[in-house]
Amino acid sequence: MKYMFNAFAPAKLKLIIMFLMISAAILFMSCGKITAPADVEPPDTPANFTLIGGGDGQAHFRWSKNIEPDFDKYLIYRSIDDMSTFTRIAETRQTEFVDVFLSYDMVYYYYLTALDFAGNESAATGVIDVRTINVSSTASPNNVTVYGHNYPNLNQIEFVITWTSPNVSDLMMFRIYRGTDPFFRADSATLIDSATVGIYYDRNVKPGDLFYYKITSVDVGLKSSLPSAAGYDRILTKVELTNPSNRIEFTPPYQFTWKSVEHAVAYKVFVAKSPLADTIWTSQKSIDTTAIYQGANFAPNSIYYWWVAAYSKRDSLIVDKNIKISPDINSRSLIWTFFVR
Repeated sequence: MKYMFNAFAPAKLKLIIMFLMISAAILFMSCGKITAPADVEPPDTPANFTLIGGGDGQAHFRWSKNIEPDFDKYLIYRSIDDMSTFTRIAETRQTEFVDVFLSYDMVYYYYLTALDFAGNESAATGVIDVRTINVSSTASPNNVTVYGHNYPNLNQIEFVITWTSPNVSDLMMFRIYRGTDPFFRADSATLIDSATVGIYYDRNVKPGDLFYYKITSVDVGLKSSLPSAAGYDRILTKVELTNPSNRIEFTPPYQFTWKSVEHAVAYKVFVAKSPLADTIWTSQKSIDTTAIYQGANFAPNSIYYWWVAAYSKRDSLIVDKNIKISPDINSRSLIWTFFVR
């Protein structure tokens, strides 16, 4: 028995040693684990919070950068006309902030705090009060574009004027001026209306009218910009169709004709299965007053609709940043029908 015990002793010893090592490791890990304390220390209050501009509906602030390694962002608070109802209005990681669209009739109060990644917020800076002043007038609108419309089927005769608004914070409205030449004065004698968006419909017009339009921007302090460059168009008279006559059989070679319209620069023919919809073919734009149908075969014993559009302006009108705009249809004919056997 003594011989057998000695023979197996080394293996048992190894198992015992291994068991003791594992136990020691587990004990060390459980006893040696370190828990870091929670971060409850707020960052420093932002320094040098300063108003560097307060005009034309804006308030521009700047401050020094926080240097804490766990700094996250800044929080901006504002109250209007009193100092008891501050609300967070913005957050930023920059050291500047511009508040816009401010009224000239109110006093605004601001303060700033810093926030770290643990959500700790610093003490507030001192409060800055701001009353904006109307320093200068706004920039003029750009890209004034005018299209005349004469759509008999819709009983619609109008000029549509569009423009690009200047990028300003104290803009209140636009004033629309109309004249009969590109050099007319934008004054009380030529003022026709105002608008709050960059589009206006002038319906106090008739076919044949040619008008120029200028637009000014007006800020909330009622300062007006210089007039824009003039945009213009004329309203063409209605296109009159001639062939095929209304409500007759249409036979090959399927040639459409119509009378020319004074000042038109191009025409286009439309063929459809219903009035102003389900279009099956349109011709190429052309100054010709005839067009040969080149679409798919007409279905036998069917009725079709056709009309002609006239244009007062050519393609590729260039506006800001080289954007091309195809001109609107200026005038349309009445819609006629034909049938094929």
